[in-house]
Amino acid sequence: MKISKIIAVLTLSVCMIGNLTISAFAAEAAPEQTTQINENSNLTEKFYNAPNDTIVCYMEGVPIRKDQVNENGLVDASAFYARTTRGAGVPSSNYVTIPSGYNEAIVKTYLSAPRYGQTNTIYYLKHLHGAQLASSIETGDAQALTGLILCFVPNAQVPGFMISLDSAYKAGVASNIRKRTNQGNAVRVNVASSTYGVFYGVFDWSGRVIETSKNYTAGTKETVKSIVYANGK
Repeated sequence: MKISKIIAVLTLSVCMIGNLTISAFAAEAAPEQTTQINENSNLTEKFYNAPNDTIVCYMEGVPIRKDQVNENGLVDASAFYARTTRGAGVPSSNYVTIPSGYNEAIVKTYLSAPRYGQTNTIYYLKHLHGAQLASSIETGDAQALTGLILCFVPNAQVPGFMISLDSAYKAGVASNIRKRTNQGNAVRVNVASSTYGVFYGVFDWSGRVIETSKNYTAGTKETVKSIVYANGK
C-alpha cells in the first residue's frame, strides 16, 4: 500500500463518520473565465496586465492590491495591519459557534459587487489537520488532501473543496501554516478566487468560533454558499 493511501486512511480514522453540511443558500454566479499565463500559475493574464494599484481580491474585508501579493498569490500580512478595526474601514462580521460534536469547519462564500465577483473558501483547522494540509502542500500529495477533505464532505463533493497543491506550495502557504501548527495552534486558511487569479492568506484561529460572512455596503454583498463541519484533532 502506498504511503499516500495510508495517510488518507489514517486521516479518515480520526474523522467522525457523520459529517454535517449546511449548503446552497443561493445559486452562485461564477466569476468570468480568463486565460492564465501558464499552467503552473494561479494568476491570470488579467492580473499581469493590471497596474500595481489594481484591487485583485478582497480578503478579511480588505481590498487587496496587486502589489500586496507575491508572485504566487500569497497576500502579504502587512496588507491587514492598517485595517484591523471596523472604524478603519473593515466591514462588520457574522459569526457562529461550531456545533457540539465538531471542532473544524470549511466555509464557502460568494462576494459580489458591480462588475466584480469572487469566491472564497475558508478552512478552519485544528493543529493536526492543519499540519496534514501543510504536509499535503509540501509533498504534492493529492490523495492525502482528499483524505482530509473527506472528513468534511462525501466523495462526490471533494473536488469543490480541494486546494491547488502546486500553487499553494509556491505561494508559501505550507510554511505559514507550520508557524502555527508547530506550536499546537489552530489555523485558518483563506482562498479567494477572482478573475485575477487565486489568492491565499493564512491566519491564527481561536479554535471554536468561525466567521461566516461580512456585511459590506455600497452594492457589495457576501453570500454564504455552504458550511461543512468535521471533528479533527
